[in-house]
Amino acid sequence: VAGFVGAGGASAALGATRSMYEITAARNPEWTIPALDFAGTPTGIDARKVVASGLAPTINTGIAHREPGVGQVG
Repeated sequence: VAGFVGAGGASAALGATRSMYEITAARNPEWTIPALDFAGTPTGIDARKVVASGLAPTINTGIAHREPGVGQVG
């Protein structure tokens, strides 16, 4: 999915996710990432952290369909 949405590859997608931890309020325990040892997804962009860090948010609104081979929804 990372290549499909323009994230480059898996390592680039992981790097983008790690950087978002710096500017979000929490990690969502309901949506975890196996490649990051099941850490929760970065959740709730904190505008104050964005201003302080200068790091622009990366947002991906593409969602893989729950049924294999169906494609993308959203």
